[in-house]
Amino acid sequence: TKEGCQVAFSDNGKVLAATAEDNGRCVAVYEREKCLTAAKASAGKGKASGLIAAKKGSQNNLLALVFNPTDDIVVAQGTREVNFYTFDDGLIKGKKGTGWGSNKQQAILCAAFIESTLVTGSFGGQLFLWKGNTLNGTVAAHKGCVNSIYARGKGKGAITGGNDGLIILWDASMKKQSQISIVGDKTINIIMPKVRSVCESAEGNVLVGTRSGEIVEYKQNKPKVVMRSHFKDELWGLAVNPKKPEYATLGQDGMFAIWDINSKKQKQFAKMDCTGDVIAYSPDGVYLVLGLTSGQVIVLNATTFGTVATRKYRALARSEIKFSPDCSTMCVVSVDMLIFVYDVKAKFKLVKKLKGHHRRITLLDYTENGSCLQSNCTSYEHLYFDIPT
Repeated sequence: TKEGCQVAFSDNGKVLAATAEDNGRCVAVYEREKCLTAAKASAGKGKASGLIAAKKGSQNNLLALVFNPTDDIVVAQGTREVNFYTFDDGLIKGKKGTGWGSNKQQAILCAAFIESTLVTGSFGGQLFLWKGNTLNGTVAAHKGCVNSIYARGKGKGAITGGNDGLIILWDASMKKQSQISIVGDKTINIIMPKVRSVCESAEGNVLVGTRSGEIVEYKQNKPKVVMRSHFKDELWGLAVNPKKPEYATLGQDGMFAIWDINSKKQKQFAKMDCTGDVIAYSPDGVYLVLGLTSGQVIVLNATTFGTVATRKYRALARSEIKFSPDCSTMCVVSVDMLIFVYDVKAKFKLVKKLKGHHRRITLLDYTENGSCLQSNCTSYEHLYFDIPT
């Protein structure tokens, strides 16, 4: 089989179910302790041990996996289907969910058992309630995808979260009790207010994960951002402050952030109008420079983050930024093989354009006295340039 897709533990923790991304969407069930023992003995080599049973699942993508409360049925949800699997004596038997009636069969993104009732969250925002493998009712829940369902415990109902930015609390009969919205809440300032995950502590605190990488904890309905992160595509821009225990990042998600090295947490952030791939501090820690994929270069005061200068001479992405050791000049590399040299003391005036490379420049560096620059590119050229003083 190919890589794993979904994983779920039984309520008693003794059994593990998993699905794979192969053509048959294989569903497998394992005894957890035997798997651990075999893994330790073989150091991860050889065939899987502790396997109870496995079989081909569905041709459709599987998006969620959950055990029933008695741990003898695994329910796999996917695109336009819900399948119920029993397992025993090396065999897995499956039944398709029935009773859709006039309800549109659509992607099922999440699921949880509330007592003996299976509740599944749909792409269209409805909650589907199941009795056995038969659809027994629907509840209008969110405007947009239902991304997460959390079972609160016996007699307490559930919590759901969706793309509409709502966290909804339901009683055991799946009637709405209350809701919280993360949309437009300036106290937490969520970049993309779509709820992707919800859970609840024993004290009743609700933990929320968002599409834009925030983790928010609600205590008595008062939110606190526990952590922020980058959340989309690649992260190439990284620079360490030479004077403080912090570093800066700039990602293809358009987020510019400052991180505290000691606490390992984000201190400040801003959402840029454009994505970026390169960021650099001046050696004296006075300036912080952002290179955007639009070709724009933004020079910031590294303490106040006020804009010192903006420059743009090409509508092409920047691939490298480097200051001279004495901070008198700054070089900016464009993906069209040009190196732009700026006079820092003259308010970042462009003083020279260096060319000679035939492919994208990947690295550049100054000599200690800042009089010479060396650079290389993807065609293995290593060039030297004199920098005028």
